[in-house]
Amino acid sequence: MLLQVLVDVDGRPLDVTVARSSGYRMLDEAARTQVLKRWRFQPALQDGQPVQALGLVPVEFTVRG
Repeated sequence: MLLQVLVDVDGRPLDVTVARSSGYRMLDEAARTQVLKRWRFQPALQDGQPVQALGLVPVEFTVRG
């Protein structure tokens, strides 16, 4: 799956949307929620200053048995 993430100047995700679904709504929502709550990013820089930016983040699921 692929998530589109709006990252704030401090590296916190402000908004996360599903750009390409895993095919399972529950997995998509779980990934989106975890990125919003727990992930931090290196903010983009413009002229040496942090700026808000959109990024694409691939998420891969693995089934363990």
